[in-house]
Amino acid sequence: MNRRLPVLVLLIAFVVAGVVLDREATDDTSVEAVTVVPSEFPMAPSSTALASTWFCAGGTADEEAFADHVITMLNTTDGALDVDVTAFPGVVAAPAPGGEADELAPDADADPDDEEADEEVDEEPATDPASVSAEPVVRRIEIGPRSRARLALTDLVTAPVASALVESVGGGLVVEHEVSSIHGIDAKPCATGASDEWHFAWGTTAREARELLVLFNPFPDDAIVEGVFSTEDTIREPGRFAGGLVVPGRSTIGIDLGDDVTRRDEVAASLTTRTGRIIVDRIVRVNEDGGDRGLTVQLGVTEPQRTWIFPDGIASEEFQERFVVYNPTEELAEVEIDLRVDRPEENGVPAPVELSIAPGSHATVDMNEDGRLPVGVPHSAVVRSANDVPVVAERVLSSLRTSGRRGLSVTTGSPVEATEWTFAAGSTEEPSAESITIVNLDPQVLTEVDVVAIVGGQEVPVADLQGVVVEAGERLNVDLTPQIANRDDLAVVVRATEPVVVERILAQLGEEQRGISLAVGVPSPDGARVPADPVDLGVEADLGDELEEAPTEDDEGIPVAPDDVELPAPDETIVVDPDDESEVPADDAEDGEG
Repeated sequence: MNRRLPVLVLLIAFVVAGVVLDREATDDTSVEAVTVVPSEFPMAPSSTALASTWFCAGGTADEEAFADHVITMLNTTDGALDVDVTAFPGVVAAPAPGGEADELAPDADADPDDEEADEEVDEEPATDPASVSAEPVVRRIEIGPRSRARLALTDLVTAPVASALVESVGGGLVVEHEVSSIHGIDAKPCATGASDEWHFAWGTTAREARELLVLFNPFPDDAIVEGVFSTEDTIREPGRFAGGLVVPGRSTIGIDLGDDVTRRDEVAASLTTRTGRIIVDRIVRVNEDGGDRGLTVQLGVTEPQRTWIFPDGIASEEFQERFVVYNPTEELAEVEIDLRVDRPEENGVPAPVELSIAPGSHATVDMNEDGRLPVGVPHSAVVRSANDVPVVAERVLSSLRTSGRRGLSVTTGSPVEATEWTFAAGSTEEPSAESITIVNLDPQVLTEVDVVAIVGGQEVPVADLQGVVVEAGERLNVDLTPQIANRDDLAVVVRATEPVVVERILAQLGEEQRGISLAVGVPSPDGARVPADPVDLGVEADLGDELEEAPTEDDEGIPVAPDDVELPAPDETIVVDPDDESEVPADDAEDGEG
């Protein structure tokens, strides 16, 4: 069987095909239509691009709602950027008449008392209809060089759901969005393009959960959307989607999925458009006693991939880890989950998980119950199609703790490796903590990594994190909290000599705090590549004894320095003084500072 991965052409379209904006530069006002060329996977626009465009679909703009929406914008360039943020207020659609009665027989074991209890759990404070904003509103923000800005959409509109279109004339803008409530906090990159299809491997409409799909149409023409859902027991097409759901032009609609697919622990989804293009985010709040508790947001996947890379992961007494793999195609997918544990010489090399997933179906692997991972040992994972049928993969990580680092995090992996990764959101100010995990999948070549903070209008090389070696086939976790302490405006860029994948971990550590957020960063298209199949490389995918000896020369016969040779440090490393935004030479910094 041919397992060679086809070449993935990453079409990054950051040039605006046509932008017609009738607005004042300094005042809030209505915005006209915008036309943007779509891109396949979110990537950072170069500093020389003519424009940057980002779409942040999922969140709420009501102080009483359950997922307050905040936009974080990072200017990575040496010059100021004028950024226009357009907030699109929206509504949560009413349940379709008859719900899913035509598609699904009611639960035989359903109890009327349980139904009543569900209503009490899921009820959200209603937004006063008179206060809901009717039209999109734009605000222009000037972001200084090497700086970031945050904007809550409640500052612009009031609505049960609200999306944002973020545009700048000039490249170098990276945008993430954050949702938060008493249930938790999550931050993820926004989209850089619209699409006619969106897929989600995970979801839940269980009794203690609420899943909200947010459909954002920033374009002038209506979009007609169809939806198909895979649950733990069947595949279904609820009536609301079978007939085609209309998302009017320049609007946002929230769909409470529990109205259409009721009480299912697992719900994978595919949304496609008959006409038009949209952006889709999924927001899930879970409040299950003794189980998942938290808040998460995730952008859908526009196209299934043959490889998904997850740099971080752990299955322990305090954390439950699950992988959900969804096959939205019309062919059987043969899938392997390759697990790479830290210190394999001590912890062993787990056998890969093998899955056969029927068309339109999904599979869930609970790593805590599976038993092949050593308990409490961190690892990375690569979900790979063994027969070239592309899939969608997400990792679900939930904390079983009663305090500190508790919550729910759900994320897709990355289908690409890159030499530069950017994270616009982040904080090390109490009670927040931040770390990053870097994985080098290459089984033969080491990489050197520089970690740079963007704070106070400057790029600041992080002390002790310059020229750090990540060995071939290994991963590295770095706690940024002691390195860059007490910063509530922390953005991070990771640069590597060879392609890697980088994931950020945010956590709330307070006794009463809740929230963990894991997210792959925004890669730069320069140096990005699709990871090679180990079969093509002629090496094993694991980290066994065969890979412990580094090569003594490269392909051209040039000698390679042994791994134990210390690489030269930069002439001067800068650390961040939490009380002063000025630069401090590392040699002059006190121990523990930064």
